[in-house]
Amino acid sequence: MTAPTSDKTAAPASDGSGRGRAIGIGIAAAALALGGAYGTGRYQGMVTTDAAEKRAADREVEKKRATGEFDAQRDRAIRLEARRRLDLALRSVEERNFGVAEQHLAKAKALLARAKGDAALDKLAADIGEAKLPATDDLSAHRDKLRSHLLAFDAALPLAD
Repeated sequence: MTAPTSDKTAAPASDGSGRGRAIGIGIAAAALALGGAYGTGRYQGMVTTDAAEKRAADREVEKKRATGEFDAQRDRAIRLEARRRLDLALRSVEERNFGVAEQHLAKAKALLARAKGDAALDKLAADIGEAKLPATDDLSAHRDKLRSHLLAFDAALPLAD
């Protein structure tokens, strides 16, 4: 038997439609690759930015902690210098240098005013500011007053850690 023949013959494939299809596939593949690269880059940028923001926040917390610690140490040094000035005032009174003793008291008062946060030391600064040391032969009143300031200071200042 013979195969039936048909009058219709297939048209030959045109070269233009295959080439257009290849270009379309190439453009779609390039767009897909660019989109993938863009998405990957955006994700990596987000991860890097989040990590940098976390490091910056950690540094800010550390800076606040260090600043607080520094301020506390500075205030302690100021208080200790005020304590030293009170002791120098006592020594000056014992050497009958009343003017120098008053200078040391004024400096101690100024230093205590700079140190913050302790009501007992604030009261002591006010008491020191009112103290006058006139020249006298009897040093016991001045000595007792300065010693009471020193004892009040030592009671108000906490021991070092």
